[in-house]
Amino acid sequence: MRLNALEPLQSASHEDRALVFDSLQRWLVARIQDYFNSQRIEIEIDVARPGSLLVADLLVAASKRKVAGAVAQHLVGAKLALRFPDVEIENYSYTTADQQLGRHGDFLVGDTVFHVTVHPSPGHAEKCERNLRAGFRAALLVPESLLEPARYLASQANVGERVWVASIESFVGQNVEEISSFGKRSFPMTMRSLLELYNQRVSSVETDRSLLIDIPSNLG
Repeated sequence: MRLNALEPLQSASHEDRALVFDSLQRWLVARIQDYFNSQRIEIEIDVARPGSLLVADLLVAASKRKVAGAVAQHLVGAKLALRFPDVEIENYSYTTADQQLGRHGDFLVGDTVFHVTVHPSPGHAEKCERNLRAGFRAALLVPESLLEPARYLASQANVGERVWVASIESFVGQNVEEISSFGKRSFPMTMRSLLELYNQRVSSVETDRSLLIDIPSNLG
């Protein structure tokens, strides 16, 4: 190893040499992590598939990086901003707790509070219950595979018939279809608009660039 030829290391004690090499190793690992953290989420999009399945693919890709929660939140935010361009849709970092800013949930549109999570818990149902007591409507958005558990949690909190529990995949994907007027030609452009808006919103509030999505070239 070329470092061994350095005079200061040659004269250093075994313990000091070990500290130097350990420090260098940590530095190299950090640089490798920086590289992977800067890589965008990549996904192939077949525009012949339903929008809900494309959103599901995005969540799977995000899950592999352990960032599904953040991606889900920002996808829903982008969908709301795309659907309601004249309404200011809140945009906060994924790690910002509701209590920090006195928020009722992840998003408030009209009189409805939206909670987005890939890990529904009794706490989410309790938040919905508090929203209802405060005079709001409440929506709980979860992955398709967790719809039934989320509905059970809502029922256990005695709000099962008053909270809108829906899948993230359908909530986002169906709106892309509707904005495209269910058109084959317009769908790719609408999907691109969604992902561009997603990236804009992520860039403005997140420092983790690995949350950004690499937009496929076949989307218009």
